[in-house]
Amino acid sequence: MARRAVCVVQFYAAVWKVLREMCSDKVAVGSVEIEVSPGHIYLAPDLPQTYDYVPWNVVSHVMLAGGLQQASLIDNGANVGDTLAHFRRFSSGPVICVEPASNFFEILQRNVAQFSNVTLVKSLLVPDEMVGKVAFVSGDQTGATRSAERDESVWGGEYVTFTDLFSNSAGPYIVKTDTDGFDALIVKSALPHIQNKNADVPVIFFEGPSEDQMKSGSYKDYTDVCADLIGLGYRLLFLTNIGMPYGCFDSAEAVASAFAALETGYQRGYALCHYYDVIAIREDLVTEEIRLAKPWGEQFFRRD
Repeated sequence: MARRAVCVVQFYAAVWKVLREMCSDKVAVGSVEIEVSPGHIYLAPDLPQTYDYVPWNVVSHVMLAGGLQQASLIDNGANVGDTLAHFRRFSSGPVICVEPASNFFEILQRNVAQFSNVTLVKSLLVPDEMVGKVAFVSGDQTGATRSAERDESVWGGEYVTFTDLFSNSAGPYIVKTDTDGFDALIVKSALPHIQNKNADVPVIFFEGPSEDQMKSGSYKDYTDVCADLIGLGYRLLFLTNIGMPYGCFDSAEAVASAFAALETGYQRGYALCHYYDVIAIREDLVTEEIRLAKPWGEQFFRRD
């Protein structure tokens, strides 16, 4: 009887899986289609045509200019594989997708089937000293990491750090991280590896302070890590969250002013954008286009 009950449960689980896949939403990224979760931002009817395309076209431009076409991508907060799909528009280099949330990871596994040279890591990426000290929550659209407060449950799944990810090779690596407000600490944890030349990381792409962090003024971690990046020889290209260029900065003071301007916008009810996308580019790879010394041509807005 118990065996029959198990079989019935397995049967309905299999049927549910098939139905879920049949009813899943598909979106185009360049020339490929990927499955996305319900509520994913790519399903928004008013999503700007530049969203995600422009920043990844910037990365493509830098990789081409620097002869980095086969650099490896570390995609932290891989979600359903949308970043992977964008990277595959212009590079066949190795990709490591790090995603802790089971709901996204299941879709990610299905999407990865159409790509090669991809490693999946179902873990939460944190600084070495924060293993066992963070909380993670996942919604329909994205997941969020933060330092665990006393009343929060500490993440009980697998952890991974840059020490682990950089252990197999020295790079070069393109690092992307999107953790909904935790990215400053993630990026900071990569810097010792870069400074000690254990890892060659010419490009780091991360999401700036979240809307809540900007409204509350609690974004010092971001100003600090941006100053650290500039000190290590990076130049910081700020884009609005819909992919429009805002500024290219080579001083901590300029970065602090950019964040202060966005905070003022929030306080006055006229914020320029929800957040900045920040692309840290090693100084020797910064072109005239990246410095915003000339208008951007079609290569930065292409969708193929």
